[in-house]
Amino acid sequence: MTNADWEKKFGKQFLITLTNEERKCLGLSNLSPDWDALIFCSKTNVTYTRVTAFFDGNTIIKVISETKKASDDGTVNYSSYVEDDTKLETVDRKQLLPLTSRGKPKPLSASNINAVTPFGCSFALSYWVGEDTGMWLNHPRANKYFPIGEKDATAAIRSDADFHAFMEYYISTCREDYFSKLQAFKEAKKVTVKYQPGDIFRMELDRTHYCYGIITGTVKQMLAMPELPKKHSLRQLMMVPIMVRAYQLITEDPNLTAADLRQIPLGRLDIAGDNDIIWGTHTIVDHKPLTPDDLEFDFVCTKIKSRSPHNTLFTQDMLMRDGLIPQQEYSLYIEWGFAQTSLRYDQLSDRLKSFLAEYSSPHGGVRLCILPENLVPNEKQRKYPFYRNNLLNPQNREMRNEIFACLGLNEDTTFDQFAEKFGGLTRQEIISLMK
Repeated sequence: MTNADWEKKFGKQFLITLTNEERKCLGLSNLSPDWDALIFCSKTNVTYTRVTAFFDGNTIIKVISETKKASDDGTVNYSSYVEDDTKLETVDRKQLLPLTSRGKPKPLSASNINAVTPFGCSFALSYWVGEDTGMWLNHPRANKYFPIGEKDATAAIRSDADFHAFMEYYISTCREDYFSKLQAFKEAKKVTVKYQPGDIFRMELDRTHYCYGIITGTVKQMLAMPELPKKHSLRQLMMVPIMVRAYQLITEDPNLTAADLRQIPLGRLDIAGDNDIIWGTHTIVDHKPLTPDDLEFDFVCTKIKSRSPHNTLFTQDMLMRDGLIPQQEYSLYIEWGFAQTSLRYDQLSDRLKSFLAEYSSPHGGVRLCILPENLVPNEKQRKYPFYRNNLLNPQNREMRNEIFACLGLNEDTTFDQFAEKFGGLTRQEIISLMK
């Protein structure tokens, strides 16, 4: 695909056109009129890509990548704009030089340019038609994200004019310390952080607000305990998952300690990869000995039609949810911590069957990131399946009570009582084994 093809289909203009004043507020370098530009275009199925590389001599120092997804009739369903500050050396603007002595020069192309992680800041804006617009500012090599926030305002951006209107508001509301904070973000280096259960970490929600979370365990620790059943939801998780909970607090104070947070309630358990902790995206600020009240495990409830070593605990539940296999004559697998049990279909009450007809377990995977808006959810986040279908949430009390009734348990059965009934471990016993 040529640039002429792109311009004929989508026009010459970028999706948005940043001014240098806006770039300054986003941690990006100015775009100089003295730079030369080369444009590379490509098409794969319904995805169209245009990459504009800006040169200072033979060095690429800024890249703007645009992506469009368009149907056969030309309707654009997805648009994105990414601007990266970088430093890529070339041979006469025809080949990319390798980053190390072991590499070889590569042809200058859209895919080869984008394959190299930017050396500076990266700004992105994208949206699917009918969905909210997303906006991000990150420092890829340092694994840092700058907390732009303003989700409601950025969600409505649909045009270049919308973007500039937002940036005018954004710039006018920056505090005095904004640029010092932005400079520290730009100068950040990649780090590797050691962590342990009981560590308390700080998350940046937006330019001025913070959240705090605590690491309550690692999945690796749980898997090492012989008391964990051989078939268990934790055994199928990928990455290096950690168990975290957030203090249900949004504050402008970046210096809270374990003592300050002692009386703040904790939210639901979240299992996520440890990337944001080990690379210092979220900063560890304190440590405390774990108590039983700090621990939470998901109350897992999933439908199973037949046992197979090739299926996870959630495979058939997912297939039933998507209508690929019928929801008939299943058994119900139930897990809470190390304790597990099941109910045959004929042991389920009609009321529980009606609940289960619309229910699918949200606990079959690992989050890629530890996002503060997920851990301290707003009303919009509370509507998503992960939060809405968590059986420990108060709105699901009736369904949980019905499961307890079918198991012959009281409505107020606790985690430790469930463990005693079905051969699990109490929270204190788990903490002891973690030590």
